[in-house]
Amino acid sequence: MRAQLFARQFAGPSIFLASYFALTVVGNIVYLLPGGDSLGRVSIVNFHIGSFEYAESLSYIALLLLPFVVTPLVVLLVRPIISRTVAQVTWRLLDFSRIEYVAISASVYGYVIYAFVRAEAWALLLRGEDAISAIESRFAVVDAVGFGPLASLKSLLIFLALYAFIRATRSREWFWIGTAFVNFLLMTCLLTLLNMKWPLLIYYVAISLAILMYFRHVLLGEVASILFILATYALVSTAVLRIPVAASSVPVSKNAERPVSARTIVVPKELAPSGAVPTDRKATAGGPQNVRSPAHAEAATHLEAQKAKPDIVAPSHFMSLEAIVFNLTEFVRKTVTAASEHATYLSLTLFNRMAQPFPYYFEIFTRDGQICGTLFDRVQRKENPCQPSLVVYQEMFHDQFAGRGTAPQAIHVYGYALNGWFGAIVEIFLASIVLGVLTCVRVGNDITATVAVMSGLTGYYFSQLPFEGAIVYDHGLLWWALLIVGHSILKKMLPPKSKLENVTSPTCTVS
Repeated sequence: MRAQLFARQFAGPSIFLASYFALTVVGNIVYLLPGGDSLGRVSIVNFHIGSFEYAESLSYIALLLLPFVVTPLVVLLVRPIISRTVAQVTWRLLDFSRIEYVAISASVYGYVIYAFVRAEAWALLLRGEDAISAIESRFAVVDAVGFGPLASLKSLLIFLALYAFIRATRSREWFWIGTAFVNFLLMTCLLTLLNMKWPLLIYYVAISLAILMYFRHVLLGEVASILFILATYALVSTAVLRIPVAASSVPVSKNAERPVSARTIVVPKELAPSGAVPTDRKATAGGPQNVRSPAHAEAATHLEAQKAKPDIVAPSHFMSLEAIVFNLTEFVRKTVTAASEHATYLSLTLFNRMAQPFPYYFEIFTRDGQICGTLFDRVQRKENPCQPSLVVYQEMFHDQFAGRGTAPQAIHVYGYALNGWFGAIVEIFLASIVLGVLTCVRVGNDITATVAVMSGLTGYYFSQLPFEGAIVYDHGLLWWALLIVGHSILKKMLPPKSKLENVTSPTCTVS
């Protein structure tokens, strides 16, 4: 019970620090250990932490561990100052009635589904036959759907789906149980159509967090949800990277440095853009480039043969029911098989995704300074010459996705890229203030119970994105905050048909 109370109150800073430690710090500690480069070589063949000039410096370690010093301190300082104000605001947040919930959810779902149909998202999902074409289709889906529907899906609908799940858990009413189940199915389908693994996994992690906070049999629920998330990660990663076509069936030569992965599958040489195949030179950032393994010649030949005689029917507007069933069956069969074959690889790449860009960020922006502009430039809305995440991705992989592919990092690392140590401290300080404010939202009704879970997601986003990313990007807290505040204001302004539900007035206890 105490663990549940702690999770409800401190989900934001706890998940921020825990996810940052697990996804960024652990990998970098391993890199610095003897033989630790082997973890990095799972994603980049010739990765070597020793080739980074500043990787073992005191400043490198200090930046890596900065959040563990600043965030707890700022949260403890903010809570006594802001607690009363937050309490006065949050106790006025009102729950959705059944009619209100159905009307709002149906409207948002309709808007999102219409955008997906117009963008032909289903056809784009099936179009990719290998890792490269799958990533191209992902960019196409995002561009075609647009920001509004994506924000509605990844912010508003996630909040609404979690609200139904939490209300079902707390009330055990059949209406909310059925609504939560329908939401689960719809959200799974829509998030899958994005052809990305993280939006779907984040939704499932949010459900797991809600189970931790509100389930009566919390241990059983957490074990089941964690196993489900791990299985989903393996399956969705395999599907998104098209491993059944692009890697699992590719014969690897005996002298290959490692199995072909999504990061090393390349377009045949004659189709590759200039600069896509790096020369054997030291990276301009001081670190290694993504040098292709000897298996790539065989991989490219195999991919060409697959394209010549595809075993999955190309999608079209007039696809027959038999073709749809055949496509889906083959896709699922290959995905399950490849996920089991590549479980070790997928688990290791999980530690590289956030950890590996860190030495590149530190190397590039320590040596070259603020080449992408400063924090002040962004505040003044000046045009910036580049984006740090794009620059780092290009230095890491130097492939055909340069200029579009991003290498994410935690909030203070983005700040360091823009303004050195001053930027790092400012960004982590601002994020910690937001997380401190969210700790003062004590759970009263189902709306505030959902806000507690969403604060955990906000903490996770701060471990992956710049400050504005967790606030105004398509998954930002601004959009769901506007929803619940706007709903409460309108509900108070309009004459009620029946007596409004009593809402408790929570206070923020300062510990």
